[in-house]
Amino acid sequence: MRTILREWDGEQVAILAGDMNATPETIEIALIDQAGFGDLAESAGLTFPADNPSKRIDYVWGIGVTGSNAHTVDAPNASDHRGLVVNVRRQGNP
Repeated sequence: MRTILREWDGEQVAILAGDMNATPETIEIALIDQAGFGDLAESAGLTFPADNPSKRIDYVWGIGVTGSNAHTVDAPNASDHRGLVVNVRRQGNP
């Protein structure tokens, strides 16, 4: 996470998403929160493993954007994680 944040150029609109292999209470996730990114997929719930999710390690964060309708998709043959879907809109756009 430190490397990602170091490479981020401070643009006011950015999205960071993926399998972070870290649960919400870890330092890796705290670093993203401290950088000002909002958790756009918190309401989607648990994502891993796909067949019976017991933890959250997949995320969508944004800065300068809002998220809505966050949910998981159960497609067990596609991945060992549940798919994560979020509608993202730039702040200030209708």
